Amino acid sequence: MSATSLTERLEERAGPLVLKEVRQGLRAKVFGISFGLLLLACLVVALVAAADGSSSYNDHLGRQYLAVFLAGLSLVSFFVIPYTAYRSMAREREDETWVLLVLTGLSSRSIVRGKVASALSQALLYGSACAPFVLFSYFLNGVDLLTVVAALVLAATWCVFLVSVAVAMACEASERLMRAGVHLLVVFGSLGATAMGVGFGVVLAEEGSRAVQKDVFWVVVAGVVLAGLTGALAVAEGAASTLALATSRRGYGARLVVAGQVVLGFLITVAAAVVVGDRREVPAAGSIVSALLLFVYGFFAASQPDGASKAQRTGRWLSTPGGSRGFAVMVLLTGLSLAGYLALAVLPLGLGSTMGERATRLLIAAPCYALLYVAIGTWLGRVTPLARLGEPRASRIAILGSTFLGVVAPVVTSLLFSRREDGVLINALNPIVGMANLDRNRGNESPALGLLVVATVVATAMAWVALKSRDGEQVRG
Repeated sequence: MSATSLTERLEERAGPLVLKEVRQGLRAKVFGISFGLLLLACLVVALVAAADGSSSYNDHLGRQYLAVFLAGLSLVSFFVIPYTAYRSMAREREDETWVLLVLTGLSSRSIVRGKVASALSQALLYGSACAPFVLFSYFLNGVDLLTVVAALVLAATWCVFLVSVAVAMACEASERLMRAGVHLLVVFGSLGATAMGVGFGVVLAEEGSRAVQKDVFWVVVAGVVLAGLTGALAVAEGAASTLALATSRRGYGARLVVAGQVVLGFLITVAAAVVVGDRREVPAAGSIVSALLLFVYGFFAASQPDGASKAQRTGRWLSTPGGSRGFAVMVLLTGLSLAGYLALAVLPLGLGSTMGERATRLLIAAPCYALLYVAIGTWLGRVTPLARLGEPRASRIAILGSTFLGVVAPVVTSLLFSRREDGVLINALNPIVGMANLDRNRGNESPALGLLVVATVVATAMAWVALKSRDGEQVRG
């Protein structure tokens, strides 16, 4: 097969929109300037490193320059590229050109995929330019080759995730005031992500040679890579569902990806338990991470507009849009996740000692907190005056507000009545102080956990009734 025919097949498979976005992104002035500056900076640092290495022998020289090269790569990959992707999608939203693209037959998934592919093609070129300099630090002594590989793989994963999040945030901002707030959030979020990348690069450069010798490190790397890539896919599917027309199957992709993430997270937890050979802490950690994932999913899924067309109601339940279906998927995944982690922690599976009472409480509490506040916010967004704001705004404001009150109000109440901020029963519904209290052994944690479970069941039932009621009203209307 010739190179020309292979290129043509790739172009056909990618689609016209992806090709258009990639070409437009590579021709932008921002890309040319950033690429030139990165290449020049890496070249200057490499010349300085070569001169420094030839004049004196230093075991730490490779580590120092690896950190410098990774810092330069982080600035471009974690700030410039995500911000450029955000601005590209934001302009489509501001000019309403994405509607014209959808009307031509292109799906919202193709639009999002084109924006993400354009940004990642630039990231690939940045990485290709910087990778030889990162590898050059290996020859300066003090750096293991596996450390360099791990650094590049983790950096690529982080970049893919940030680009997907940036595009998704641009899709969510539909009004001028919201766009201004999201713009600031993207700028400061990208700066924070860059700082995290630089800091992790420094730590990996200094400690990577010892860390890569441990099996646990590679289990963590595999888990981070899989979580980052599947998270990016889930975020991209969520962005596509936001752009999709009301008559499309906009809930299917995100729900399927999140379900896969929950299963994948459980398998990674099992692998970690096998490698560590101890189940006293690993299942609890997996349950907490899954709970955070499901909370984020529920925040967006349960706030979808109610109702569906007649054609959609006769389709597959998983693909039917609406907040009630999204909330039901969250409840189902939460129950299955909790059952799986409890089985891993309690059943005699030959994986070492089982969990203690403290870790078991944390394992149960984490998904309960996630479901509790999504359910409370969903109920408030449907039955209170907040419902006048419409969805998804009403439920999202209610979820954030109820979570904030759930953290602050119990602490203030505990200070007023018991003169201490960490009262166990008063903070039973506090997701932060409550988790900290359940991690202790004072003797009165079981009633607090029972109160949390009961509150979660009641809130879930109330939210479900409210969702089905509003869904029925929309259908009859």
